[in-house]
Amino acid sequence: VPIGLESTNVVDYTEEYVPTMQRNFPDGYQLQFGNYIYQNVGDTIKIPAYNVDETYEEGDLAFKDSYIQKVVAVDELSPLQPESYSTAPDNLVYSSSSWTHRYVKLFSTFTDGVNFTTGGYKHTFYDNVEDGGFIIQIVENTTTGEQYTFTINAETSITNDSQELVPEIYSAGFYKLGYVVLRGTVLYARTSVSPTAYAPEYSAVSGYGFQIVNNITDLGGFIKLKPTLYYAPIDDENNTTAKKATSMTYTIKCYGDFNTLALGNIKGDSVTAVFKNSDGSTITTVSGYSIDGSRDVDDRLEHYGATVVLYASSDIGTGGTIEITVSGDLIELGSIVAGLSVNAGFTDLVFSNRVKDFSPVNIDQFGKVEYISGVRVMEHSGTVRVPISRYDQTNRLISSIGGNTIILNGSDTTDNSVPDNESTFSSTMIIGRWQISELKTGIRDMDIDQLATYGFTIRERI
Repeated sequence: VPIGLESTNVVDYTEEYVPTMQRNFPDGYQLQFGNYIYQNVGDTIKIPAYNVDETYEEGDLAFKDSYIQKVVAVDELSPLQPESYSTAPDNLVYSSSSWTHRYVKLFSTFTDGVNFTTGGYKHTFYDNVEDGGFIIQIVENTTTGEQYTFTINAETSITNDSQELVPEIYSAGFYKLGYVVLRGTVLYARTSVSPTAYAPEYSAVSGYGFQIVNNITDLGGFIKLKPTLYYAPIDDENNTTAKKATSMTYTIKCYGDFNTLALGNIKGDSVTAVFKNSDGSTITTVSGYSIDGSRDVDDRLEHYGATVVLYASSDIGTGGTIEITVSGDLIELGSIVAGLSVNAGFTDLVFSNRVKDFSPVNIDQFGKVEYISGVRVMEHSGTVRVPISRYDQTNRLISSIGGNTIILNGSDTTDNSVPDNESTFSSTMIIGRWQISELKTGIRDMDIDQLATYGFTIRERI
């Protein structure tokens, strides 16, 4: 189930990159950008003050107009102005029913008070383009004398940001313009002609110009190093962890039905989880669930990351939240995953765990072996039985989850009981990628077996 981070007390104090910082960035310099920490792995990146007398080339950096900016190639489409359209504007056509092109030229010389009459209505215009970005349009019924005053958006040129609003038409002669362009002394107006009939026209513009460096990677030299502390548990990497002393809190929002919470690579003393509906009402509270990360009988070794799987008493709809509190002297948390549990069969406690090391090996000409630190995974394998009546259903299930990250609880428990190493094992609680599965059955004495079996392997990065 996709989740979103709502709040946490985990803070990453690495300085955040903003394009208004004026400084040089030496080799090894780290900055926070987005949800990740980036590090400069190249030479010192220098940001000199902009000098109007200096010649700049593509790729040069400078601190210009209070921002870090970079010279980049400009290759974009620029909108043509009405006078340059190949579909030339209608010329002095005032009846809206007679417009045939995207623009109409209303006046060759636009000054205050210019007007025209069409269809029983007099249109008078007043100029405020330079000062206010609009013109005044007064429409008068020539029979009754009733007047209507409108403010019309106006520009001196069409840009990529222009909002070319079409007129509001009440009759052929009575309409409110939506957008006008004053080109020198000539006033053009956007017509009601369908945009699909005459699309905007553009010309290509090429050259070089300064552009604000909003993305840290555009500085050159900075590479993504690791997630920020607060983001680490939801970055889809179980081996990256958030770290904090005494108490760690996370509140997540779930976008899909769920009833299960898994916390991977977790160190600490205990965890409390409060499952809530989208309206904020509490469904289940799991308090003080003990985390066992011990590695030896005498508890002499530092504790190792474990996996905790907790359940709500009923399904919760999309928009529900889970408030998570982990307590301990030194806390680490690698993954937060929520999901909807399903019964995938039963085991005879036939399962196994093994560690695989994918670190590459270099052997030089003298036979010296060098290991390069790489990815290590825990592989959990098991054999599951299901009634033959569920064969097709199970086949569809294992096909759909193949290659995906799932929560697996191979122990016979959904009541939030702590592992007892008799029927409930922490080692069967896994957040990992479903790698291998094979479903099969057989026929004995001309009768099909009433139980089918499937084997599976799931990998968890450690």
